[in-house]
Amino acid sequence: YTVIINDITELKNIEEHTKRNEKLLAMGELASGVAHEIRNPINSIGMIGQRLNREFVPNTDIQEYKSLTDLLVNEVNRVNKIITQFLQYAKPLDLQLVNADISKLMMDFYHLFIELAEQKNIAFNIKGNKNIYANVDPELFKQAIINFIQNAFEAVENNGKILVEYFIRDGSLIITIKDDGKGIPGKDQSKIFDLYYSTRKEGSGIGLSIAQKIISQHNGFIDFTSTNQGTTFNIKIPYNEKL
Repeated sequence: YTVIINDITELKNIEEHTKRNEKLLAMGELASGVAHEIRNPINSIGMIGQRLNREFVPNTDIQEYKSLTDLLVNEVNRVNKIITQFLQYAKPLDLQLVNADISKLMMDFYHLFIELAEQKNIAFNIKGNKNIYANVDPELFKQAIINFIQNAFEAVENNGKILVEYFIRDGSLIITIKDDGKGIPGKDQSKIFDLYYSTRKEGSGIGLSIAQKIISQHNGFIDFTSTNQGTTFNIKIPYNEKL
């Protein structure tokens, strides 16, 4: 008998990454089209609201009139903010790559979240080796990783645990964010990177979509596992020695 066993885990991860990027591109194109179609009439409504507030004074109920016109302008501004988010999501990111000290960036994350960890009595740790460098856009890289850490803090209860680790393996920088929270329900796991999809009522559903886009444009991959005992995100980006 001859038995041939192939580990197709990496292939499956690549297929999932490709599908996610195709969905990302489709959502971006839709976002761009919708945003451009809506922006002009919305701006016109906003200008009308400003003119009404500035040029017309009613004979009665002046305060109510001003409140309504202010509300109109504020709501137009809010819609414009959403449209701007759509357009930012749709267009390619302008990466400013530098050979960044990853351990220094990781310490920035530690200082950003340690106070919150102490407030919630969460064991928050970051582990990794010094002298690890990678070509990343520091600001966008931080934006992406912060989203994953923030989600971990929202998932765990008081006295929970969050561990961030970073290391080099097979020519890639690996960053893992692991928590012992309640996990992501199975029905939601295929949707968490979709724009405006959130399992939390107060969630915007933007964070992980943007993080996915940032990591993808760094030629990176994201995969995750989640059970009712916690979630682990694995981020992999190309690694290079310090120049």
